[in-house]
Amino acid sequence: MTGATLAPHRTTSAARTTSAARTGAVRAVLRLHRASLLIWTAYVVITAGLLLWMLGPGGTNAVDEMAECARSKACDSHPAVGLYKVALLAVQWLILAPSYLLPAYAAAALVGRELETGTAQLAWTQNVSPTRWLATKLALAAATVTVGMTVLVLLFRTVRDNRFGIGNWSLYDPFVYHDAAPLALAYPLLGLALGALAGILLRRAMAALATATAATAVLTYVYSLARFHFWPSVTITTSADAPYPSGMVLSTQLFSSDGTPLSVPELIRQSRADAHTSYYIHEYHPVSHFWPLQAVETGSLLALTALAGFGAFYLLRRRTA
Repeated sequence: MTGATLAPHRTTSAARTTSAARTGAVRAVLRLHRASLLIWTAYVVITAGLLLWMLGPGGTNAVDEMAECARSKACDSHPAVGLYKVALLAVQWLILAPSYLLPAYAAAALVGRELETGTAQLAWTQNVSPTRWLATKLALAAATVTVGMTVLVLLFRTVRDNRFGIGNWSLYDPFVYHDAAPLALAYPLLGLALGALAGILLRRAMAALATATAATAVLTYVYSLARFHFWPSVTITTSADAPYPSGMVLSTQLFSSDGTPLSVPELIRQSRADAHTSYYIHEYHPVSHFWPLQAVETGSLLALTALAGFGAFYLLRRRTA
């Protein structure tokens, strides 16, 4: 009778202890990294504010200025258009920046510094296991990044859809390709995982920072070279005086009417009649390939993120067993 009465009490007590440990771990991480959270919040608010300004008065003033200049034909300067372009350049770099800054932050401040100074080892003696310590840090960081970047990507896409005819808004422009799509979220998440792995592997903040940043830079460069080969391209033939196809042109070859390869200067030296009989062969990605290309690259980045995260947890368990 007594044993039957005490068993639920022990189970409830253990559950409360586990819940308290989890809550304590979350609070400890938030308290330790509150400055970083405030900086991230300020970054999201400032970037979102710029995008909202571009969507509202910034874009409207620029369009009105261009319309007035077209009517009067006497504009020597375009301050509203110039300000809009400055804001566009700023938000493009701001949305790209976390892809390179978060690996450094995760490697140094989030993981590496605590292992180097012994703060992590102290936490492990307070009912927080090494696995829970790392999981709490990465989960909170990933959730914060996901919310912030999702807001910015949606705002950027809204501005892009109302682009006011100012700036380069092609989907295959390097900035737009990154900032207006899931890549703006996938790269920072990969950076978090790589930073955590580097921090656990090296246990030195600066060494981990340099390693994670270099690894991210190398991966970004490799993807920039390979991304347009992730999906089959389209090949079309057009006349020499036809406009280029819309989308991402990978290669273009010019041929005479008899199939002889030509360079553009050679075509210019020929008669206008020869230009009408010459033709181009274009290999390109149409606009419709944008989302398939994005899906493949984002999926592979998330797979690398999962692999790096698994490596970080595996290495931590091995070293703390």
